[in-house]
Amino acid sequence: MYKLLVVDDEPQIVEWLYELFENEKSMELDVYKAYSGFEAIELLDKTRMDIVLTDIYMPGLTGLQLLDEIRDRWSHCQVIFLTGYSEFNYVYEAINKDCVSYILKTEDDEEIISAVRKAIDKVVVSTKNEEIIKKVKQQMQSALPLMQREYLNGIIKFGISAPELNQKSLDELEIPLRLDKPVIIVLGYISEIPERISTIERNKQISTIKMMIKEYLPEYLSSICVEYEYSTLLYIAQVDDESNKNIVKIKNALEIIQAACRTAYNILISFIIGNEFIGWNDIPQKISYLKQLLYFSSGVGNQMVITEKSFQQVLSSKKYFYKEDVGKSASQLNKIDLLGSYLERGQKDEFFTLFFEILDCLKNINSMNNPEALEIYYSVSLCLLSYINRWRLLDILAFRTGIYKLTRVEEHQSWKDAVAYLRQVAEELFAIQRSHQEKAVEDSISYLQNYIQDHYGEDLSLSRLGDLVYFNPSYLSRLFKQATGMNLSDYITDVRLIHAKKMLAETDVKINEIAVKVGFGTPTHFGRIFKKITNMTPQEYREKVYIQ
Repeated sequence: MYKLLVVDDEPQIVEWLYELFENEKSMELDVYKAYSGFEAIELLDKTRMDIVLTDIYMPGLTGLQLLDEIRDRWSHCQVIFLTGYSEFNYVYEAINKDCVSYILKTEDDEEIISAVRKAIDKVVVSTKNEEIIKKVKQQMQSALPLMQREYLNGIIKFGISAPELNQKSLDELEIPLRLDKPVIIVLGYISEIPERISTIERNKQISTIKMMIKEYLPEYLSSICVEYEYSTLLYIAQVDDESNKNIVKIKNALEIIQAACRTAYNILISFIIGNEFIGWNDIPQKISYLKQLLYFSSGVGNQMVITEKSFQQVLSSKKYFYKEDVGKSASQLNKIDLLGSYLERGQKDEFFTLFFEILDCLKNINSMNNPEALEIYYSVSLCLLSYINRWRLLDILAFRTGIYKLTRVEEHQSWKDAVAYLRQVAEELFAIQRSHQEKAVEDSISYLQNYIQDHYGEDLSLSRLGDLVYFNPSYLSRLFKQATGMNLSDYITDVRLIHAKKMLAETDVKINEIAVKVGFGTPTHFGRIFKKITNMTPQEYREKVYIQ
């Protein structure tokens, strides 16, 4: 979904263009409006814009001055100037700049729509920058990224007590971070990577995303991005101003990265952002916590940008890691961590494929006291038990199946029975997980519907609503349609019309005041929407109701 901002000091032009693109379903647009350059800047400070359609000559702040402000905030934003014949010389200096075009105010609707569609194409093209690909290839030829990854993974494992955690090591590895400053943590999970993809192709995908992050995140951030686990990226950043404003900017930039990865390279990735800047000694615990939330959320859907605020309950950050290999079971025991990751992420098919691969060696063992078989059984058992404890599922699971056999292998008659039992527990865990995820979606949609009912006269843009439930706007739009069967924008319009009709029928409030109170903005926009849906003007509706 692309974000379009319409800017003009003439309200009737703003409402005409806003309605034009709101009704243009062939393009995925989240449309915003501003009635001055200064109002546009306020919006630009809050959210990323892909396209700005603006009058070039406005009092207070001209379109050219607004262009400079846009470039300072969102350098890849496409700007389309609305101009008259008399203003063409004025716009000439602007259209020679990158990402800038113009259209005459006298053009018809189709020409204006075409101009925005071309701007969208340019946004897509900008994600296929040859220079980025060149940088990716250069970076892959260097061993530095691997060294950075291993170093940071050591910090994640051992925390502040890691023997090599010092500023000199950071500088030698070209990690542009300071130990005496707090950091913000971002995790990214890449979904739907083909199972049989070659290592080279997979590394290319990882490197492409890392370069996208470097390209689109604010340049003033000191940061490093490495692959933390399979398909999971770790981004650590520092900034002089540790305010929430910078966390918002990071969140908006991640949405651009998502769109660029999906459109240009068919890569789907979700992100989770830490809630605050933290000290280095808190990094291991924070990463473990964020990872748990990210993998859980990825089961709800792809392509999300969520924050730690999405989840209020504090979860245990402990994770079971198997550290020793013994005899023939070694190759299987090394896969336990991956098995746990599949469970965390809700990847049921992948989980059970690996599950049976790990436990396959038990079928030819007769003795229930075989040490290698016991080690494999208890490793898988502890993987399940760790998940049960972290998510506090003991009471729920007690109504479905007992868990005492997880730690008492003597309760099983054979290894076949033991494997069947472990499978039953895992099946129940996935069922509970899916139930919780469906409930989370249901609660989010219900919360939004209640919020819209209570705040119908306020800002109900996709960006605003997405912030309320911590989903990115395009994902929220798809989720709402999937859950309710109707477009979110149509639902908002219906709610506003219900309240407008009630005010028309039961009060003598002026129609232009009703338009503002119910959130339609101007009487002209209100009148057009009202007549389109009811086949009557607001005044005609009021008179008809009054007569009856």
